[in-house]
Amino acid sequence: MPAALIALASLAHAAAYLVAAPEHVVDPGWPAHARFHVLQALIWIVLLDLVLAALAIGPLRRSARGSLPAIALGGLGAHGAYFAAMIAIPGGRPPELSSHLILGGIALVFALGVGLAWRDDRPVPVPRR
Repeated sequence: MPAALIALASLAHAAAYLVAAPEHVVDPGWPAHARFHVLQALIWIVLLDLVLAALAIGPLRRSARGSLPAIALGGLGAHGAYFAAMIAIPGGRPPELSSHLILGGIALVFALGVGLAWRDDRPVPVPRR
């Protein structure tokens, strides 16, 4: 179940950006250089989310060593970037509360998946005789 939550949150995160960001890429009011960087960031976030989903349904499910820390670190970057940008440039954040709630909810599902996976990944003590 943790892998499914991580994969679902990663794909939902990518979908949210694929819905919201393209309007900025084609906005003629934005300088071409700014639109270039929006498209660049959109490609990065979608690919990062696809990698996180693939790590969750592949290596994490097989309990591959290092997959969970990689997912946690990648998820911190993917999901945390939105909230870090809101703090860094408060006047530039989306005005709709729904954007914050949707991305916050997706981040919580991702964090729940990571937390459950971390709990399941702890070494089980072997009883001594």
